[in-house]
Amino acid sequence: PTTPPPLTAPGPSTPQPRGAGAGLDLAVVSASTARVLCAGGLVRATTNTASSWTDSGTASGAVALAVPSASPSQTYVALLDAPGCAGVQVKRVDQSVATSCIATAVPKDPGLIALSVVDGGGWVTPGDMTMRSTDKLATRSVS
Repeated sequence: PTTPPPLTAPGPSTPQPRGAGAGLDLAVVSASTARVLCAGGLVRATTNTASSWTDSGTASGAVALAVPSASPSQTYVALLDAPGCAGVQVKRVDQSVATSCIATAVPKDPGLIALSVVDGGGWVTPGDMTMRSTDKLATRSVS
């Protein structure tokens, strides 16, 4: 949404996960573990059912995030306007080198890019097109 609602968890005094900026995307890893992407690129994590949140990295320009269930310590993001990528770039938050660049038109409205990552590949959906990779996000095909 253009104006995202507050992100909260059940309970009377759950702290907000986003230190600075609105929450853009949420990845639930387990019943107690999740990550949230905040406006400005801050990624925050909880391992105690949202009782507290810690910074787990930054990815300036990120609009979506995903956490592979086979590797829950890793966080991937979809970036827009990344240097050298005319489209959507997929990058692991804790690495300096991007995984891949998907040369495509970028939707203008917020919330129209989705990312899902699994062991060995993933999907990126910019607008009404879905792109899939089956070689650890090195290349992609249109689905």
